[in-house]
Amino acid sequence: MQGSRDTSVGEIQTVLGPVSAADLGVTYSHEHLVMRGGLGLAKEPGYVLPSADKMVEELASVRAAGGRTVVDMMPIDCGRLPEELVDISQRSGMHVIAATGFHSGFYYDSEHWVHKYSSEQIVDLVVRELTEGMDRHSYGGPIVERIPARAGVVKLATEYHYATKTQLKLIESYGEVYRQTGFPFSTHTETGTFGLEQVELMGKAGVPANALVIGHLDRLPDPGYHREVLGTGAFVMYDSASRAKYGPDSNLIDILRAMIDGGFGRQILLGTDMARASYLRAYGGGPGMDYLLVRLLPRLRREGFPDAVLDDIMICNPAEAFARRHPGSSA
Repeated sequence: MQGSRDTSVGEIQTVLGPVSAADLGVTYSHEHLVMRGGLGLAKEPGYVLPSADKMVEELASVRAAGGRTVVDMMPIDCGRLPEELVDISQRSGMHVIAATGFHSGFYYDSEHWVHKYSSEQIVDLVVRELTEGMDRHSYGGPIVERIPARAGVVKLATEYHYATKTQLKLIESYGEVYRQTGFPFSTHTETGTFGLEQVELMGKAGVPANALVIGHLDRLPDPGYHREVLGTGAFVMYDSASRAKYGPDSNLIDILRAMIDGGFGRQILLGTDMARASYLRAYGGGPGMDYLLVRLLPRLRREGFPDAVLDDIMICNPAEAFARRHPGSSA
């Protein structure tokens, strides 16, 4: 695949250091590579992805199919393993962008420190993960031990049609994180809901829409709603391909066609969000993370999607979405 527009300007922060947007290549925009520990995984053991070796094996097929970058979206203190992300990137030959920030309430109990820390304290710890290095323990213990690898994107999560008091505090904090660093944000929406509100609330905090990737929106396949979100200037990430529990691939294809026909083709990203070992062939499951490149994209071509549009979705749009910005600019 070849990018259809200039991505020579801009820099993306990976766990092995910065890369130019032009070098990012085919990008899986919302993934989970290795996860152990934390309340959420204790409640749902199916989310555990225990082995860096298995993920290196899984990514070999993605790389063979043309993939070059994966965005790991597990944030602070819910199973993220920064040193293993570095190891996976080194051994797989894939760029890995790591996340800081916070997940949904499912991952933190009522006494977790995220509920108690001030907005200023949250800003400090997130900024440090972006500019100095991630904590080896993902802030899961009292002693912080930074490693050289830095996060390159900040996660925001909300609940089903609402944001909690803590999440509203995080949004306030994220405005200051953006002002200090210019790093982009990628979000979790619960069943696709509250995406428009995420854009509005982050905008009030000072984060422009084009610094946001609104996630999982295809789990609510309402074209009018998607047009509203895209109309703000935000990027959206679709990740339901292959997972029949969210509907057939034809639902995703219909949404893609409607949004592209509506002029939003340069704001769409794709991922797999295969956060279960049972989805990955390296663990004996399926369909495997290479599904996007070996199954979905060939089908999109057969159904008439131009190569230039697919290049935008897989190469150019992620290069823009995950590039570090200069606060106060429109770039």
